[in-house]
Amino acid sequence: MNRKEFFDKINGFVSVEDNKKISQAYWLAKEVHREQKRDGGERYFEHCRRVALFLIEHGSTNADEIITALLHDCVEDGFVPDDLLEKLFGATVSGAVETLSKITRIFDEATGAVKEKKKKNLDDYFRKIFESAVFIRRVKLADRLDNLRSMDIWPEKRKQKYLLETEKYILPIALATDMRFYNELLVE
Repeated sequence: MNRKEFFDKINGFVSVEDNKKISQAYWLAKEVHREQKRDGGERYFEHCRRVALFLIEHGSTNADEIITALLHDCVEDGFVPDDLLEKLFGATVSGAVETLSKITRIFDEATGAVKEKKKKNLDDYFRKIFESAVFIRRVKLADRLDNLRSMDIWPEKRKQKYLLETEKYILPIALATDMRFYNELLVE
């Protein structure tokens, strides 16, 4: 899928203003992940686009949800400042991307640069997602579905860990959020 095909999916369903914001998020996500590859060698951005596309195909016309899907790994995998996300897309999207990030960034007080990244506690991370707005949960579920669909090349130990994590944390979120996601997760 290319950019035009992606935007053909949302044209007519979102306002001109929202389309412009989604276009900015699309570009930013592509830039942040430009040098990154997935385990199978594909461009990392394809994952972000598929997550957004999955939500669109499941009826999302919420610009914040689509933008968050495109940007969900920008803080974790890139060096996008929180205040930039907030200026471009608002506090709702900035907060959602931060919630979906599995890391906390520690900033140098003198320079403001990221000096360290710490992994969040998994129980706390998933509890916060469970307690978050529905659109944040939907983005996480779409993200997990896409990862499950592309884990065939992973080592067996990593697959088992990911499946156990899905069972423990993701299925309860899906059950509380959207039965379509729950059913698709069960199939995967």
